[in-house]
Amino acid sequence: MCRVLELSPSTYFARKTRPKSARRLRDEELIPLVTAAREDSGRTCGARRITARWSAPATGWPAARSSG
Repeated sequence: MCRVLELSPSTYFARKTRPKSARRLRDEELIPLVTAAREDSGRTCGARRITARWSAPATGWPAARSSG
C-alpha cells in the first residue's frame, strides 16, 4: 500500500499511531447531530439550512468551523 500511495512505511505507521486531532474529535461529535438534523427534515435539509438552523443565537452552535 505504501508503494501505491508513494509513502515511506515510517510515514504511514507514524500517521496511523498519531492521536486524533481536536478537529477530528469535534467532527466525530457533530456527525450524529448533522445526520439527525437531516433525518428530522425528511432528508430535505442540506448544509446551508442545517448551518443556518444551528447558527441561530439561541443554539450556541458555531456558524462554521474554521480551517485553521
